[in-house]
Amino acid sequence: MKNKFIYLICLTLLISAVGCTKESPVGPPGPQGEQGDPGKKGNTGEKGENGDDEGANVVVSDWSTQAFTGAQRKWSANITDNRITEAILDKGDVSVYVKIDGAVYELNYFTNSANIIQSVSMGKIQLQSTFDASTIEFRYILIPAGAKSTSLSSTSMGLRTEKRPSYKEYQKIYGFNN
Repeated sequence: MKNKFIYLICLTLLISAVGCTKESPVGPPGPQGEQGDPGKKGNTGEKGENGDDEGANVVVSDWSTQAFTGAQRKWSANITDNRITEAILDKGDVSVYVKIDGAVYELNYFTNSANIIQSVSMGKIQLQSTFDASTIEFRYILIPAGAKSTSLSSTSMGLRTEKRPSYKEYQKIYGFNN
């Protein structure tokens, strides 16, 4: 009896092993089921926070002339604006522009005969020039951190670089003219 029991166990294991090694092919998909009843309407979610208007805190100054003082090739002027904060200096952007003969240039501006440079500090933009630029118009744009489109990405030779938008691109982004 003991031998029959051992043979029965061996036969069961052999059948199980052979039966488990062979897979049958997958059958065809079944027919599409019927459309179910729509579920109950869910609860109204919590009210979200107001989103930031990404361009709301951007400052675009008017074009204005500045009173330069100095002599020979050392002239300077200051533009003061208390909206030039530590936060803008640390994480935002300040762009300064000059309009010469109807064309707009971002400072720093260099030619063979004339230079205008700028430096920005809390509450102030200092302009320095190699000539009396009192009759030339200047404009600045203050862009706080988090404002949309403070830089444009491009890829060159597999490297991603950030560049400041041009004056015309800023006009499109923030919707100002001239």
